[in-house]
Amino acid sequence: IEIKDGSAWGHGFSGLHAAIDMGGNAVRIAPLNLTLDKGAVSGGVRIQRDPADPLLLTGDFKFSGLDIESMISAAGAKEEILSGRLRGSLSLTAARGSTPFTKGLNGKAKLRAGDGRLWEFPILSRIFSIVNIVSINELLTEGLPYKTIYGDFDIKDGIIHTDDLLLNSHTMRMSAVGDIDMPGKKIDSVLAIH
Repeated sequence: IEIKDGSAWGHGFSGLHAAIDMGGNAVRIAPLNLTLDKGAVSGGVRIQRDPADPLLLTGDFKFSGLDIESMISAAGAKEEILSGRLRGSLSLTAARGSTPFTKGLNGKAKLRAGDGRLWEFPILSRIFSIVNIVSINELLTEGLPYKTIYGDFDIKDGIIHTDDLLLNSHTMRMSAVGDIDMPGKKIDSVLAIH
């Protein structure tokens, strides 16, 4: 399949090239290459058609140069949160019949962002109000320029865990370890600010 231009779930894409194999008990879409949110994405997906198979899908992707602000806006954000360019990789499986769907997600991700801005959003405002960093809070209203944000993540049963999330800017450095529980909609993390 080749698609010159299109959109899916609010994300514009171009130059989509994919080979699709519908034989056996699975649909395989690989290799898959496209330009998405102004960056390059490559990888593949396997969708299991056999209802007895415990896995619904398996996917592996690499990406570079994705425009973070476009991605967040397409996801429904009304205000600026984060800008810059994103690169990394994602390996993900989804279990069949999980309720909620996020509880069946497992995999790994490596994310690297650079040369962007971080604006104020609820989690950071609460943290900064506790530690009383007024100057940083003021910077976030205009967007705090950052050099890099990176982290490696493990996903197990919908819980995203990291031991090395780091934001590095000229004004401050933040690091975090902890969990984001997607099915439970909660975060349990330790954040260090310098």
